[in-house]
Amino acid sequence: MRRARVIINPAAGAGRTARRWTDVTQALRDAGLAPDFVLTDGPGHATDLAAHAARSGLDLVIAVGGDGTAHEVANGLLQHHAPPPLGLIQTGTGSDLTRVLALPRGIAAQAALIARAQPQPFDIGWCAHHTPSGPRETAFLLLAGIGLSARVVQKSQRIKRLGRTLPYLLATCTELLAPQPTPAHLTLDGARETLTLLDLAVLNVPWVGGGMHLAPGANPQDGHLEALITLHQSRWQLLNLLPRLYNGAHVGRPGVRYGTTKRARLEPERRLPVALDGEIVGHTPAECWIAPGALMILAEEVRGE
Repeated sequence: MRRARVIINPAAGAGRTARRWTDVTQALRDAGLAPDFVLTDGPGHATDLAAHAARSGLDLVIAVGGDGTAHEVANGLLQHHAPPPLGLIQTGTGSDLTRVLALPRGIAAQAALIARAQPQPFDIGWCAHHTPSGPRETAFLLLAGIGLSARVVQKSQRIKRLGRTLPYLLATCTELLAPQPTPAHLTLDGARETLTLLDLAVLNVPWVGGGMHLAPGANPQDGHLEALITLHQSRWQLLNLLPRLYNGAHVGRPGVRYGTTKRARLEPERRLPVALDGEIVGHTPAECWIAPGALMILAEEVRGE
């Protein structure tokens, strides 16, 4: 019987996870696992718990919560040179990993998948950024957003009680109505240029933000990242761009640049916020790069394009 450390974020899903952790316990035991449960008590705690679990010789670590919980647990596991596989039971408002990993709906079905699935290699993005306490490097599973997209995260968190997709959409609309262009130096794979941009998104997966198809062609198993650069344009052009973000039709539009990269560095003239996997982590200057297959995730498939 495999030993599993189960890290539960009781605040995930607007607090609903706190009422369901006994269901998680039963589902994992029914699936034939030997779970050892710990509950987080605030932001960053899941990272510490996962780092300790990675050093304990466990067979796997399971994150129970949303995409933010998975982000924290992954950062803890990656502190170990040979981390155990990561399993996910998605109970939060963030559901992009559910789509990328083709996870079934429901706690029991996800527990059964963890018990039978083989570990799949999953590329990890890393971002060097700045915080009030100094420079830091943080891993991300989904994306790094710098500029407009990070400000969207800040605003959507204030109305998180409305769910996941609606707050993100409302925050995006308010940002598009008042764009903040910034001159910056951008370096992609060693090629440096100066431009005026609104946003840089560095993506590891095709879908983010509750269903936005921002990165057609992204695959978290191909050893590359995708760079989506939104240049300065009018608010009307931006609003016209918004619906296209959900079907990938933004690629090739005026004011939008898109391509594959392994390393991206942004040095703007003024400080811009940096968000990783939907959480604000610091500010620019920032640099992102890829670590191919750095984490093993329990899934029957990893969806890319």
